[in-house]
Amino acid sequence: METNKCKTLVIPEGFIIGIDSREQLPLEFKLLDGLYVPTEKYKLEHGDYSIKGLENEICFERKKMSDLISYIGKERERTMKKLEAMKDIKFKCLVIEVENPLETFRYSDKVKPAHVFGFFMKCRIIFDVHVYWCHYRRDLEYFILSHCIYFWDKKIKQSTEK
Repeated sequence: METNKCKTLVIPEGFIIGIDSREQLPLEFKLLDGLYVPTEKYKLEHGDYSIKGLENEICFERKKMSDLISYIGKERERTMKKLEAMKDIKFKCLVIEVENPLETFRYSDKVKPAHVFGFFMKCRIIFDVHVYWCHYRRDLEYFILSHCIYFWDKKIKQSTEK
């Protein structure tokens, strides 16, 4: 059962969610909480989702649970370079979409539970990357959108106080 546990959002004027054009099955943000959410697909330097105009300040890298082991395992070197390239971004988050709530890691001979634990520890402590797990696509959309709106509002407030 999908949850909708959060308050209704207000989409700020001029606000657009940027979606990386390479994203194969992008989140849609369509009529989330009954609102139209403006989106635009274009190549993002970092992550899969951001705010148009603030791409170098906030990003979300989305991974499906089914892709996570290769992201940590055989693609680890590439993944570490991606995370290192995000070092100057103020807010960065790895969002993991668990397609089936009963799904668990499919460990391989090369990727053990300790590797996964170490990877997430490194994400949080070394790279300052938040990690968020979500079972429902709509909740994942809400998570990204609510964080983007909060970030946008704080950014606008900072710029008007100067």
